[in-house]
Amino acid sequence: MKEKAFHTYIIISQSSDKIYIGHTDNLKKRLTEHNTPGNIAYTSKAGPWKLIFSQQFENRSGAMHMENYLKRLKNKKYILEKYCGIKEDKPKTAAKKKAKAKTKAAPKVKVLKTSRPRPIE
Repeated sequence: MKEKAFHTYIIISQSSDKIYIGHTDNLKKRLTEHNTPGNIAYTSKAGPWKLIFSQQFENRSGAMHMENYLKRLKNKKYILEKYCGIKEDKPKTAAKKKAKAKTKAAPKVKVLKTSRPRPIE
């Protein structure tokens, strides 16, 4: 009897450049579900999705732990580079540079060097 394999996977949207991290026991079926409009709320709006990473585990617990680890990283660039071998080199566009230049610097505040708070007069 063949034992069930579990997978942690990362898929990337080809239309919006978002990533989705999940786990499953049937990778092919799950990818089809992600690419079926209206089937899964988050992924149905940003398809089509492409599999860029999968890791096999012998039990669901291992796959869930890896999924939670990847989700806790929260840094898409790091996840793509470390686990998927994808390096994101996006040069800053003129619009982004202009927006950054428009942001105001924090106002200068005079800091009082005291060991206790002063009462407001």
